Amino acid sequence: MARRLWWGVLAALLLTFSPAGAGAQKITKGPYLQWVTPSSIYVVWEQDKASKPEIRYGLSKTYTAKATSSASAKRHEVKLSGLVPNTTYYYAVYQGNAKLSADLTLPTAVKAGTAFRFVVLGDTRTDKKAHTDVVTAISLEQNVRFYLNTGDLVSSGEIQSQWDEFFNIEKLLISHVPLFPVIGNHDEKSGKATLYKKLFVLPTNSPDPEEYYSFDYGNVHFLVLDGHVNVDEWYKCALKLKFYDGCFDEKQDKWLKADLKKAKANTKIDHIFVLVHMGPYSSKPGRMGYAQMRDLMPTFKSHGVTMVISGHDHYYEHGTSNNGIPYVISGGGGAPLYSIGKPSPLFPHKVIYNKSGYHYLTIDVNGKYVHVKAKSPKGVKMEEFYFNKPPIPPPKDAGVADAGTAADQAVVADSKAAADKAAAKADKAKGADQASTSDGPAKGADSASASADGKVATPPGDTGDDGCSCRAGGQGPGAGLGLLLAAMLLWVRRRRR
Repeated sequence: MARRLWWGVLAALLLTFSPAGAGAQKITKGPYLQWVTPSSIYVVWEQDKASKPEIRYGLSKTYTAKATSSASAKRHEVKLSGLVPNTTYYYAVYQGNAKLSADLTLPTAVKAGTAFRFVVLGDTRTDKKAHTDVVTAISLEQNVRFYLNTGDLVSSGEIQSQWDEFFNIEKLLISHVPLFPVIGNHDEKSGKATLYKKLFVLPTNSPDPEEYYSFDYGNVHFLVLDGHVNVDEWYKCALKLKFYDGCFDEKQDKWLKADLKKAKANTKIDHIFVLVHMGPYSSKPGRMGYAQMRDLMPTFKSHGVTMVISGHDHYYEHGTSNNGIPYVISGGGGAPLYSIGKPSPLFPHKVIYNKSGYHYLTIDVNGKYVHVKAKSPKGVKMEEFYFNKPPIPPPKDAGVADAGTAADQAVVADSKAAADKAAAKADKAKGADQASTSDGPAKGADSASASADGKVATPPGDTGDDGCSCRAGGQGPGAGLGLLLAAMLLWVRRRRR
């Protein structure tokens, strides 16, 4: 009896990700989401046979629009355009009338002035279990609009099988939430990131498209730098009076400064986040950080950079530079953890908190208010800090609420998102899978005492937050997991008899 039970469990899990009717055609990677804007997004996937499939999408599972791949091929990058900002759509891959994927969801980007949440993780290579645990925890977070990987996605960027494993682990998340990655030293080989560029669809607004880039999301400008491909060797740096191991080449250096100037002049931008794999500082014994990034700190300060986010060191650290710019090191996505030593006295900066452990960050933005929370793979808070004052007065009798509630309160779904929600309710009434299609109502405002404007503060006391265990927008595990748990319970009961 037990053998038949487990075969039933396996069948349920397969049905979760492999809908019936696909026939001989099979998706081998994806679908996954890339380069989201308020009105567009890319859906990417690979399949075992060349064909010319299409994406069907709409505000409910009764799809009303479609976008066909431009050519018959095994790999497809299909752009969906004309979308409504801050809205959740359903989508699925079709070949004729055959459905090749499950019904999935995608979130369009918000406009400036709308609060939002994003996630950061990094250094996901090596440990499959740790990587899976972090991705699973992120998939259970509410209202995540997109996520960033600080680099070293895999151990050897030239090996295809490692990328296949990466996408297999991340499919629970990346099929619902767009990813913006950073090139790490393990993602390139001999100064090239060939597979990285092939697999990701990223902004092309730099002289070396997709290798470094920038994009606006809401009221934030994200500047993603490359410290491993478009760099000069030490002797070329020395000719420019930059005496360190490597430095950004002239094209990247000129572009990033022009990009910062443009972002500073944009009145719709309240924050600039700079991302790079190797950050300006390090507390790993024997490391001091990336000299090129330290030399850029005055430039970042003069252009109003809010925070520098990096990976490379396999732990979590939050601190401030000697000129007051907050920085975060987030390299706890799956690579072997590092021990933490004392920061180098040669380059003054302040370490506020660090811990060696697997983790991810949730970052909530609401106007000038930014709330950063580091969490373990179990969703337990490691540390949190914020900039500026929360924009919504807290209830008088409330303690410190969930880190995202201030952002959640400010999100107002448009009329089409509301229609999507109504359609989801109708699907539920028919026995269909539940799926949230708009940002839900807030549960309360953040009541942590705020710092003075422009300063960094850490909320006092313990929040008692043990992590979010809910899901929204189809980002949680599918129905097969529920069947698996029910089957295991039944099996245990039968064994006890």
